[in-house]
Amino acid sequence: MFKKLIALIIAVGLVFPTTPVRAEGAGPVQRLGAGIPTSVAAAPDGKTLAVGSSIGVWFLDVTTLTPTGFWDTGVWVDSVVYSVDGRYLRVNERVYELASGSVVEVGEVAWVDHRCSFDGRLCVEQDVRDGFVYSTKVVDTNTLIVTKMMEVGINDVAWSSDGTLLYTVGYEWRNMRNPDELVKTWDTKMWREVQRAENLFTNGSLKELWSSGENGTALDAPVTLWSSRRVYLSNSTTGQPIGDFVPHHILLWSASLSKDGQLLVTSGENTLRDCYDGKDFWYDYRTCKTREMSTRIWNVETRDLLTELSLAFYSPKFSNDGNLVIGRTQSHIEVWDWQAKERLWAVEESLNCFGPSRWGITCGGYFSLDPSGKFVASYPFASTGNAVRLYHLTTGELVATLTGHTAPITGVAFGPDGTKVAASSQDGTILIWDVP
Repeated sequence: MFKKLIALIIAVGLVFPTTPVRAEGAGPVQRLGAGIPTSVAAAPDGKTLAVGSSIGVWFLDVTTLTPTGFWDTGVWVDSVVYSVDGRYLRVNERVYELASGSVVEVGEVAWVDHRCSFDGRLCVEQDVRDGFVYSTKVVDTNTLIVTKMMEVGINDVAWSSDGTLLYTVGYEWRNMRNPDELVKTWDTKMWREVQRAENLFTNGSLKELWSSGENGTALDAPVTLWSSRRVYLSNSTTGQPIGDFVPHHILLWSASLSKDGQLLVTSGENTLRDCYDGKDFWYDYRTCKTREMSTRIWNVETRDLLTELSLAFYSPKFSNDGNLVIGRTQSHIEVWDWQAKERLWAVEESLNCFGPSRWGITCGGYFSLDPSGKFVASYPFASTGNAVRLYHLTTGELVATLTGHTAPITGVAFGPDGTKVAASSQDGTILIWDVP
């Protein structure tokens, strides 16, 4: 699956070449993916579709639905509307001159109502509640008769100038996790689909880019799997089990190995000794009133507890040499010398977290370490405004703020040689930056 995702991302990058992004801070050097379509408008001359997306405006040929141009607006585009004379395109609240592509001030301008046919006879109405489209229907404004009930998953529509075609942007659920983002053309006489652009836009679930061997774990080192409570150890070469144990009595939030595979860091929720009686797990969780959270470092071979920090990290990791532990609380990213039990630095960065629940704690936004162990790339979308922050691991110095995404970031990874860092986003793209 991972190899297929890498191939898909590379293919998208070849089809849609690098687009410069206007943004403050350290700008990306490459963008992969075409964003998520949100709105559509047909040019009065009948030759072009303007498709608003999460990263800007795409222009498509109405016959083939292939891209003919792109405007990088630097913002998420919610609406696109042509002027009646075809001179201007309104993108959200800004007005662009089509000939020059520049933002202009205009006086009285007549705008096309793209939800209705040009003669005003047929209009598309949608039942939208809580941001979800429950129904889409085409209504004859003279008789108020519904002439067509369209499929759900349509974000926006636009009519051709002669009313024979209807263009839609939306999504189809081929599986419950990844909807396909589509542009479609419909014949309004037969109400059948005549064209679609299904390989143009991406969804917002991209997670990975670089394949470099996560954590640098050697093939003969133990690897960990964790459930809601227990850690399982096995040899990654033979797959043979090494052992298992319960590092935290209530919930296990996260676990990670050191680079040499000899240390294990876990975080979770514990019961105190006088509270834990060895009974059923959920019984203890519901009735035990005295609980504590902690991060624990273990010797993998012996399962001996080496030290315990009186705070729980959501995503702890070791530095390359194993001497430092990097992790997150709900309000900070922190680096600790775990042997000395000393916090070296902390930066306030809020997370969006849900829980604890019976499934543990879910948070949006974590971090990644570069292969050399010099930098920490952080992306807590509750506090960075869709940006990646790059910190020096040992000092906590903010090295760079990497901007360009228009929606919360879903993942970040360094390239295998550490010279580039990439981030995926809910705007449907991956941006790549040079590491300073």
